[in-house]
Amino acid sequence: MKNNFRKWTDVYKFTLQQIFKKKGFRLITVLVALGIIITVVILNILSAKPEKELEPSSIEKVYVLDESGLIETDYSTYLQAIDDLRFKHINFESVSNLSRQQAIEKYMEYSENSLVVIVSANDEGFEMEGLLLESSSISKKEANSLLAVMTEAFNTNKIMQAGLNQEKLAMVMTPIVTLYSEVGEDTSFVAMMLKAVAPMLFSLLLYFMLLIHGLTISREVSTEKTSKLV
Repeated sequence: MKNNFRKWTDVYKFTLQQIFKKKGFRLITVLVALGIIITVVILNILSAKPEKELEPSSIEKVYVLDESGLIETDYSTYLQAIDDLRFKHINFESVSNLSRQQAIEKYMEYSENSLVVIVSANDEGFEMEGLLLESSSISKKEANSLLAVMTEAFNTNKIMQAGLNQEKLAMVMTPIVTLYSEVGEDTSFVAMMLKAVAPMLFSLLLYFMLLIHGLTISREVSTEKTSKLV
């Protein structure tokens, strides 16, 4: 009895070999495997985030009123140096010879695709302010992005005027390598559906594959026992 029980692996091996010889089982196995591979590829394609291309900003002209007391910053040269495709085309015009009100009036006269930037000094340091008309076609996001780049240019100019030698200036100007990680859940409907459906679909395919495999083996074992009885 014990010796017969120990030979179950040989029986299973023989039965499995007989099953693999059948075209139907091999066809089903290949189809299920292809279905799993295709499903994984489709899910990866749908869930992949396309890279956003940098497009030129709608801002065409910037009136700069520099009241900081420092030598004025050459924003155009800075933008050409960093090769920022969003703002390379922008024309910067200095209106530092005008008062704040005069600069605003000039901007309002030619406000289409333009804005005015006022740089001033206060007790805490320096302040860069962007002014937009409520009816302007320029979005606040675009204006803030430009102000961020202009702030970098202003800080670079400020450091160069601090009297640093070339070695210290090179150290100060050394770029900082930044890394970022995405946290939180993706709130898009498609991503949520993919996260919910993908595991179920994958489990369902595996379930049917195992079910067909088990039923086929059971049928072969039953057939073998029946043939022995006959």
